[in-house]
Amino acid sequence: MNDLTFKDRPQLKKLLEDLAMLFAVRYEKKPTDEDFKLLQIADARIVEHLEAWKYMRRQQQLRSHHHINHLLTASIQDPTCWPGDDHAKQRTLVHPQEDGKRKVTKSGWAISDRPLKKLKPKA
Repeated sequence: MNDLTFKDRPQLKKLLEDLAMLFAVRYEKKPTDEDFKLLQIADARIVEHLEAWKYMRRQQQLRSHHHINHLLTASIQDPTCWPGDDHAKQRTLVHPQEDGKRKVTKSGWAISDRPLKKLKPKA
């Protein structure tokens, strides 16, 4: 992600980096028992620099909707960090029973402005 840039959206890169760091803890190797023992006897001034503490903190943050909400809120608070014409577009959802020709998404809904693919006849 070092080379990743977003024109007119400086906060987006930071948000993606923060989310990547948060979710990466699921795939990292858990600190050893020795690391956790060291955490228990460590001086309070150095605890936040220990790997076991960082691991536990990120695991806790991952379970918290408040932390993820904070990351998202912090990234959009400053309107000057986003282009003025960056707006949402209305999309119409069509229930699959109403339109059987559209590819159904995992949620069970199809997006109406999605181009239709021609179905190949079954051989």
